[in-house]
Amino acid sequence: MTVSMVISCAYTWIGYFINFNKFIRLTEEVHLYRSGFFVIFHLYLIAIFISIVYLFFWCLYQLVKTRLGKWVWAIVIAGLFILPYLLGKIANAGVLSFLTNWGTIPPSVWKYWLPEDGVGGLQYSIYIGDYVFNFLLAAILFYLSAWIVNRKIEVS
Repeated sequence: MTVSMVISCAYTWIGYFINFNKFIRLTEEVHLYRSGFFVIFHLYLIAIFISIVYLFFWCLYQLVKTRLGKWVWAIVIAGLFILPYLLGKIANAGVLSFLTNWGTIPPSVWKYWLPEDGVGGLQYSIYIGDYVFNFLLAAILFYLSAWIVNRKIEVS
């Protein structure tokens, strides 16, 4: 992931210096290096979170496979429809925003990394609750994955 990201960043950087200044002028408060670091940091966080979620579901799959055998595919297909439905219900009920939308980071802190007026005219807020919630969720899923592998899959 790091090598491909370095290659794509170098390609974008070279393209920026060759062509970008001809078409678009950036304002003084836009810092490409700081914004790039912010984006790359979050891409790594997202990649780690997705790998932990995948590990958890793989462990669940292995656990169910040992118990149900060939019926595991029916459960996987049903889970592909049920899980997004449940997550949508939780998000629409306001539970997710209640858990994550706290601890607003003031613009004086994050405007060092991102443009103050938003990206593409979109205004945004950054919450500490998002980071804490996702970190705790990843830690819980990782612990459950380790517990499933240690207690359930190795025994069977």
